[in-house]
Amino acid sequence: MAEQFVGKWKMTSSDNFDEYMKAVGAGFASRQMANLAKPSLSIAVHEQGFISMKAVTTFKTLEIKFQLDEEFDETTADDRKVRTTVSLVDGKLIQKQTWEGKTTIIEREIQDSKMIAVCVQAIYTILKQMFSLPTYSKKEKNEFDLLFDFIANWLFSAASIVQHAANLSLSLFLALSLSSEMYHG
Repeated sequence: MAEQFVGKWKMTSSDNFDEYMKAVGAGFASRQMANLAKPSLSIAVHEQGFISMKAVTTFKTLEIKFQLDEEFDETTADDRKVRTTVSLVDGKLIQKQTWEGKTTIIEREIQDSKMIAVCVQAIYTILKQMFSLPTYSKKEKNEFDLLFDFIANWLFSAASIVQHAANLSLSLFLALSLSSEMYHG
């Protein structure tokens, strides 16, 4: 079932959220509020066979309860009235929302203990969000670590270029030496 999704997930990053909101028709004020929100998403599987997903921000709390593969009515955070079906396909939780002839698909999957949510409006991938369970053991890279990685990669690339240039110079020298010997020989 969907047990791998169970937990309270906190959004850690979001790419192109404003573009996604524009694509689904959200107004300026709704987009501004949504861009400020950093939601947590709680997912639970209940004994009765249904799944609940509860999104909490400082502005709004939304909860949906559903059975897999059964269509239901949903009101989205930007107040769209949609018909929604959630399915489990190849380990991914696929949420399909339809309204006014439009379709949005939210695809959630677990990668390296993070839940990745990709939202697709029509045929364009517009939004990708990453959520993770709270962890305290993993070290975050700071600016020094990133600078060190950049310098190390740059030095490795520079050394490779110098080595390649040395090999070309040696090849050219040998080729010129051989042609010179053949000419004088």
